[in-house]
Amino acid sequence: MPGHILLTPLKWFQEISHYPAINVEGRNLKVSCTAAAPDVLLSNNAKWTDLAVELGILIGEQPLDGDGNPLKQGIGCFYFSDVQAHPLLHGWFYLKPDSYAAVWDQVRDGGYVGCNITMKVGPVQNELPPKVWDVSQPLFILAVLRFTRKPIADKPADQAARPVAATRVASRRSWVSAFRKIEVAAKQKWHELKSETLWSAIADGRGARRDEPGREGAHTQHNAHS
Repeated sequence: MPGHILLTPLKWFQEISHYPAINVEGRNLKVSCTAAAPDVLLSNNAKWTDLAVELGILIGEQPLDGDGNPLKQGIGCFYFSDVQAHPLLHGWFYLKPDSYAAVWDQVRDGGYVGCNITMKVGPVQNELPPKVWDVSQPLFILAVLRFTRKPIADKPADQAARPVAATRVASRRSWVSAFRKIEVAAKQKWHELKSETLWSAIADGRGARRDEPGREGAHTQHNAHS
């Protein structure tokens, strides 16, 4: 029965290698992670959260084992290693060229909010949770990578740039035209209110201020009465 291991990448490593002597050449992609496995226990009672994880992502149509033979199942292997002072989880899995290129580009370009790697692994003991991984044996991997990206401004090609620019200009012009219409209407309304207030003041005998329209008319009427 399969189980699931959830990995959270902490740091990605990208490398272009060229080692003809050992027949290693091309792109290398590795990731350091933390691990959690809600439905899988370790047979040696180690805790997932105490273990570092190193995972390699390889490119190829046919997954191979460590001896170069076709993998019996899955797309990679996962191991528990305690030969060093600090126990370590490590493994690798294959992606087809198109999928590998997509992941490589995601990591290179950055801009993603987060990423998690969900690995479906087996065989594990027990059909029902909690399942147990016999850490003396490797697990076969089926891996799914998920990236959550934040919005990035579009970078249209030259051919598409003109229509986009034309749309933005047209929208900006429409906005400016509407604003000017509102401004003119507001000024007209302000002058109407000002005129009404002025003539009301004249009718009440308060006169008009020197800088307001109609003062000359008020002065002529005053001379006529005298």
